[in-house]
Amino acid sequence: MTRLAEPVRDGSAWTVQELRHDPSWIHNLTAAEIEELDQALRHVNEAGLGMTDIAREDFVLPRLGQFLATVPEAVENGRGFVVLRGIPVERYSDEDASRLFYGLGTHIGPAISQNAHGDLLTKVTDRKVGSWGEPTVRGYQTRTGLGFHTDNADAVALLVVRRAKEGGTSLLSSATAIYNEILTHHPEHLDRLHRGYVYHLRGEGPAALNNLSHQPIPIFSYYAGRLSCRYVRASIELGAELSGQPLTAEDVALLDLIDELASREDLCLQEDFESGDVQIVSNHSILHARTAFEDFEEVSRKRLLLRLWFNLPNGRPLAPDFADRFGPGSARLGIPAVADATNFVPRG
Repeated sequence: MTRLAEPVRDGSAWTVQELRHDPSWIHNLTAAEIEELDQALRHVNEAGLGMTDIAREDFVLPRLGQFLATVPEAVENGRGFVVLRGIPVERYSDEDASRLFYGLGTHIGPAISQNAHGDLLTKVTDRKVGSWGEPTVRGYQTRTGLGFHTDNADAVALLVVRRAKEGGTSLLSSATAIYNEILTHHPEHLDRLHRGYVYHLRGEGPAALNNLSHQPIPIFSYYAGRLSCRYVRASIELGAELSGQPLTAEDVALLDLIDELASREDLCLQEDFESGDVQIVSNHSILHARTAFEDFEEVSRKRLLLRLWFNLPNGRPLAPDFADRFGPGSARLGIPAVADATNFVPRG
């Protein structure tokens, strides 16, 4: 396995100070772009298209589409994330907001399955089903804080329909900057970073015995000239427990170090979502997390985000070691739908 021995000096290795100095990662929608979204939504509704039947040519965005065409490059080869602000979600029903978001997403890349049900769009809301880290519970179904992690797609996008009463702050950290810090100040961990860990796949992958990955999945991989990250601590810990390969003190120290660096003030971008925000984030160069939140009592006011996973048209090659989380080669199709999804929490 090739290992990167020099720090990465590209745009993905950002600090919070750099982002605050240059907020070009934020795109504020213009009145003309909002009108385009309204017109496109009216068109697909009048055509009677179901959400997942919407194709890019059905959702025409002459002005906004020009900006959205730049998003894959910014996410894959730039800072690793983009924020759009100003979608007037208060105008729309939840169903129309879903259609609008899905249609917008067709200008970024193909939506892929996010769970064993094969859902292409999911609702991020508290379903009171347990806590993140439990084998059959997904983080988007809870109101607990989510530790820094990556998802099983090139990119993840969130549309904020309704904010929480309190909390739910978005946390982003550059995985590239974290690697640079470990390389420079903690090189004793590099070998373990690249060798990786057996993952518990939570019924959401081509699992071997006991729902475990066939082989260790690297936390960092340098492949075809690109540094890529894969990190879900809860899956690593459960994988270690069920595989009979308990984590050593060195392993725990490494995982603690990653979490500590990701949370460090100069490396962690903290953003309180506003209704109408869209956040699009790389899963190869960015770790994302969320603080716990308190919800409103009224059902109509409860926190709701809509989520899409994308296979980017310019997605990087990934090492074969990532196959259990992404599928082989470039055919990264998300979490495979299964005929029997009875171990999963019902959709809402």
